[in-house]
Amino acid sequence: MLSITVTGCGIMGSALVKAFMNAGYELSIVDLNEDAAKAFVENGAKYYKSLSEALNSDLIVMNLPNSTITSSVICNCPDGSLAGKTIINTNTATPTEVTEMEAIAKRAGARYLDAKIECYPQEIGTEAAFLVYSGDKGVFDENQQVLTALSKEPVFLGENTTAASILDLGLVIGVHNGTFFSLLEGTALAIKHGYPIPDFIEQLKTFQPALIEVVTRQINDAFAKFTGEYKDADEASLEIEKAALELVIKAMKQSGLNPAFSERMLEMMQSTVDQGYGNKNFVSVMSQIMK
Repeated sequence: MLSITVTGCGIMGSALVKAFMNAGYELSIVDLNEDAAKAFVENGAKYYKSLSEALNSDLIVMNLPNSTITSSVICNCPDGSLAGKTIINTNTATPTEVTEMEAIAKRAGARYLDAKIECYPQEIGTEAAFLVYSGDKGVFDENQQVLTALSKEPVFLGENTTAASILDLGLVIGVHNGTFFSLLEGTALAIKHGYPIPDFIEQLKTFQPALIEVVTRQINDAFAKFTGEYKDADEASLEIEKAALELVIKAMKQSGLNPAFSERMLEMMQSTVDQGYGNKNFVSVMSQIMK
């Protein structure tokens, strides 16, 4: 049976440990806090304070707070001790940090696969779990069966090691930030005018799939083969979209609400229109992001 070392036993790290143990794998846990690993040790896991003490495993799964700590833990291992080992790194990181981490692992003689967790800790090891991987395909192929302990269908995004990080951060921007804050403004408007929130949410859920389909199609059409020129609008121009947002802001202000998120978006749209993109598709706002 394959032995696995999980470095980091916080909330998410503990979920990874639990899923691997439930699948029958032999586990070593590395964490400065021995108490965090106590329940797992009582069920057969081994505990170590440093990774250099837990190199009896061929597969090392990292789940630490950030890339600085992760790189420090790897670099503190004795020279040559990681040669031939496989490192799968699950901590949230920027694409640049991912590239740097891969280089650090390779200098240590280890094979590297980047991973990102797109679900909550309690979902790890269940049907709801969703994890994505990118980088060394050989590492993914060799460990794919092991990774099914974490999610039923591990998803490999390709050999561009930064792919998992890009998707992860894109989801944060699109779901946690964009959708969340915009929904908060809409919810505030509903509360102010006595529209029942359960009804409001149910209606949004009805229309959201179609909206996501339209938006993602527009983005794909615009940028899959981007020539540097934005196309004239064939559905709704930026001017039309701007007018709609202005109406949203007007409605919120008339209701005594603060449309901070929408106003920032309007600033970007107005700046794009001022540059002569008013008759272009909404995606021309990208000119303000890429400048």
